[in-house]
Amino acid sequence: MDFEYNTSDWIKSRPAVDDNNVYVASMDGEVSKLELTKKGYKERWKKKIGEHFIYGELELKDDNLLFADSDLYAYCLNTKDGKIKWRHSVIKSFMIDDYRVLTDQIAGGAYYESKPTAAQGKVFIGTPSGFVYAVDAETGEEKWKFEVGGAISGAPVIDGNKVYIGTEGGEEDFYCLDVNTGNLIWKQLVSWVWGSANVSDGLVYVPGVDGYVYCLEGETGAIVWRYRTERSTCSEPLIIGEHVYFGSWDHYLYKFNKKTGEYIWKYQLSGGSDSGSPISGEGKIFLPVGGGTFRCLNPETKTVEWTPQLTGKMYNVTPGYHDGNVFLSCLNGRGLGGIPIGAEVFNVNASNGELNWTFNGGGGLTGPVIGDNNRVYFASTVTPYFYCVDRNGNGDGTTNLLWKVRMDNKVEESVPAIYNGKIYILNSGGYLVCIK
Repeated sequence: MDFEYNTSDWIKSRPAVDDNNVYVASMDGEVSKLELTKKGYKERWKKKIGEHFIYGELELKDDNLLFADSDLYAYCLNTKDGKIKWRHSVIKSFMIDDYRVLTDQIAGGAYYESKPTAAQGKVFIGTPSGFVYAVDAETGEEKWKFEVGGAISGAPVIDGNKVYIGTEGGEEDFYCLDVNTGNLIWKQLVSWVWGSANVSDGLVYVPGVDGYVYCLEGETGAIVWRYRTERSTCSEPLIIGEHVYFGSWDHYLYKFNKKTGEYIWKYQLSGGSDSGSPISGEGKIFLPVGGGTFRCLNPETKTVEWTPQLTGKMYNVTPGYHDGNVFLSCLNGRGLGGIPIGAEVFNVNASNGELNWTFNGGGGLTGPVIGDNNRVYFASTVTPYFYCVDRNGNGDGTTNLLWKVRMDNKVEESVPAIYNGKIYILNSGGYLVCIK
C-alpha cells in the first residue's frame, strides 16, 4: 500500500485519475484532489458540494471534473481549485418560491417511501440507495448506517435490541440489525419486501413480493411458517390478538393463526392491497384498498359494517384511529403514476362512517398521525407543506388549521412518526425532517 487517505464518509463512486492527481468523492458530498508524491500524497483541495450523496462515477475532461449527486444535479468543478464552474439539473425542473420542483415528480411515482421509526432516542429510516440509518432523535446526528442489498421502501421495525428491515429491487434478504450498533445479527432469504414487517411475541411477519407471507423467528431468522397467496403482498400485516392479517394483490385479505400459520379465512377485497395497511380499533378492521374503496370490517364475521359515503377517492394509504374516530387520507387524480390534482384528509365516526370533517390539500399518498393533544398531523402529496389541524373539528364539516410548515418537497408513501414532542417525516427530496 502506497498511502492511506481518510475521507469524511464512505466512498461509493470510482475515483478519477489525471497524471499525478487522484480525485475522490465521499458519500456525504465532499470532493477532494490528492496530488501523488514520492511520500504518498498531498491534499490540494477539498470541497463540500452539498447535502446530497454522491454515488456516481467521477469523470475528467481537460481541467473539468464532472459528476452528479443524488439530488439529480450535474456538477462541473475546476480541477485546479475545486470551484464550481456550473451546476445543471439532470432532469427538467422549475422554481417556485426558491424551491426546485422536478417535472418528473409531478407525475407521481414515489422514490423515498420509507416511514421513519422513532425509538430509544433514535430515528431509523430506510433509503432507496440501500442504506438503513439511525440518527439521534434530538440532533439528527448519524449514529450508524448499514448497507443492504436493495432499496428500502418499508419502515424499520424495532423490537427490543433488534431492527428488522426488508429490501426490494436487488437481493432478496430480510435483515436483523443491532439497534445500538447497526451490526448484522442475521439475514434470511425470503423475497423482495416492499412493505413494512410487523412483530409480535418474538415472531416477525413479513409480506413478500413473491406472493408468500412469512413468519420468522425473531432471534434467529428461521422460517416458522409461510403461506402462498396468488399475487404480491405489499402492505404491512395487521396483528389482533392471536391472529395476523395479510392483504394481497390477488384481491383478498387473509387471516391466519399467528403462531401456527393455520389458514382461517380470506375476504374478497375487490381490489389490490397496496400501500395502505389495515388497522384495528374497537374490535374492527379499518381497511383501505388500492383504489376507491374503504371498509370497516368485522374480523369475526367478515361482514362490512360501513363504508364512507365519499366517491371518486383513492384510499391507498394507512389510516389512523383515535378515540372513536378514523382519519382517512385520499388522493384525487389519475391514479398511481398519474398527476395528483388534489388530496384530502377526512375524520369519520368509527361506529358508522359518518363524516365529521374534511381538510383539503393534505394527505394523498401519505397518512395522518394523531397526537395526544387533540391535534392531527400530516404531510401532502400535492403541496410541500406539513399540516397540523384540530382533531375535533368545528361541528360543521370543517376543522381549524393550527399551523403549517413548508418543507423543500412533498411526501409520497412515507407517514410521520411522533416521538418525545417532535414529528419526523421523510419527504420526496430525500430529507428526514424533524418538526417540533
